[in-house]
Amino acid sequence: MRITLKKSAPVFHVALLALIVGIPILRAEDPLDKMNPAESMKLFDQMVEEKYRALSEDFEANPHFRNANLNEYRDGVESPFIEELYGFNWNNARKLTDRELKAIIEFHMPPYEVFRQAMVGYYNVVFQRPTDLKEKDLITVINFDEPTHSRRFYVFDLEKNKVLFNTYVAHGYPSDQDKDRIPETFSNTPGSNMSSLGFYLTATSLGPSPSFRFVNRIEGIDGALNDRARSRAILLHEWGPMEPSTMASRGSLPTTEGCFGLPAYVSGRFFGLEDEPLNDLIIKTISGKSLMYAYSSTVDLVAKSKYLNDVRAAQTFEGLSGFDGNRRKYERELKRHGRKSAKEQFVADQIKKAREKRAAQTPAPIPSPEPSPVVSPIPSPAPQAAVLPPRAAQAAARRLRGCAPG
Repeated sequence: MRITLKKSAPVFHVALLALIVGIPILRAEDPLDKMNPAESMKLFDQMVEEKYRALSEDFEANPHFRNANLNEYRDGVESPFIEELYGFNWNNARKLTDRELKAIIEFHMPPYEVFRQAMVGYYNVVFQRPTDLKEKDLITVINFDEPTHSRRFYVFDLEKNKVLFNTYVAHGYPSDQDKDRIPETFSNTPGSNMSSLGFYLTATSLGPSPSFRFVNRIEGIDGALNDRARSRAILLHEWGPMEPSTMASRGSLPTTEGCFGLPAYVSGRFFGLEDEPLNDLIIKTISGKSLMYAYSSTVDLVAKSKYLNDVRAAQTFEGLSGFDGNRRKYERELKRHGRKSAKEQFVADQIKKAREKRAAQTPAPIPSPEPSPVVSPIPSPAPQAAVLPPRAAQAAARRLRGCAPG
């Protein structure tokens, strides 16, 4: 039976006809849809809980973060960079007084839910923008539920399960409208001078700006939450007053015009690092397309962020397990496949894994015994074909093709 379809036949008619005549309809299925969301979420939550526990243990084991040890490396010798960079003498290495130490909130990890949201965002960014994250698996978390005088800025090394930095960070002054030192109002509007929430990528370039000596011009990637960060000139930059003596005298730390201000006069050697401004050390570490997450419970970030899809994060994590959880292997595969979109590459990875698993489970076919040799009879000589003249042969061929002239 021959079925002829017009080129303009609707897809529905083609599908209906295929069902009638028994032709199977083939469609490309997304392997992500084949994953069990509940199982993926279970694996993801186990990973996040284990990582949070490991980071908490590293945090507790680091003596430099403890208030009782904040004077350990403060030997009274001013850091050379104070005069070199800022042009004045100020003893940043004097020991903190008991009054100043009492004003400092004891170190602590961010709440688990804040960290979990940061990890959900991390894997969503891996899925949507897999080539945008730097080689080191770093994430910076800012918890704006904490007041200005709390060390609410964290840098986590997810690969080594290390807490690299924990320090103060300033917010935009209009964000704290009730003056309780905790920002509760956020905006992405130019001229608002408010802080913005959501996920950012740090820039690759470092250096001065018209107003600051050493900055990182971060990129807001989270839609209406912060995508005007560049046009608003939102920066990570040094902010001199972000240090304990200022906090003890004022009762709080100063704010900015929307930027993320980090300690400049505090030296890294107070925490067992190089004798450089803490701001410089942080920016050098996280620069080059690492992820930063600014959180506040006053905004429903799960509803407004582009990167807080739990199921997609869990499935991305499960998919990366095919590369032993190694994102850099995933990125190399992406480049090798001609820089396909993240979803296309992820689907290709899953198809490849499924085929390899199916091939490993399929038993090898049992070879059939070779047939016994059969002695063929000696063929009888074929009858001699009649040889037609050329014109008669052409006419015969036309008749066989049904196109002989009438």
